[in-house]
Amino acid sequence: MNNDHSFLLGVDGGGTSCRVRLCDASGRTLGEGRAGSANVRLGVDQAYAAILAATDEALSVAGLDRSVLVRTRAGFGLAGAVDEARKNAVRQYRHPFAAVAVETDAHTACLGAHGGGNGAILILGTGSCGVFHQDGRFQNVGGWGFMISDQGSGAAGPEPGASGAAGP
Repeated sequence: MNNDHSFLLGVDGGGTSCRVRLCDASGRTLGEGRAGSANVRLGVDQAYAAILAATDEALSVAGLDRSVLVRTRAGFGLAGAVDEARKNAVRQYRHPFAAVAVETDAHTACLGAHGGGNGAILILGTGSCGVFHQDGRFQNVGGWGFMISDQGSGAAGPEPGASGAAGP
């Protein structure tokens, strides 16, 4: 493999798990990896621990070591990266990559689902979130997590008496 070219790393850092894909400069997949939660709300240290664990797995599959990361541009779609303070904390963290771009995992999911074009997604899983993208502008609905307002997610339980059982 030519060591003079750069690499690309895509990170899907969700609240449940983190997945990464390492590609060469032409976009050819070299390796993939998986680790635990990369939710920034759990702390930037924990998010990077998951990202780097998944990255190490992808590097191993590719037959490479961490020395290539200084030539790797990384794009992170992270759960909890909902404001500039959190995004800046991720960008400014002492990381091994040549560059890091950060958005929410919902933002990157919308871009991926529509090939970068206009469109919308609705996520109903561990969390819930809606994202609308039109002409380079994004609008989010929800996505703040169960503790604040995620009644549409799988984490929300039934309302008391909702199952037909008698209420108090």
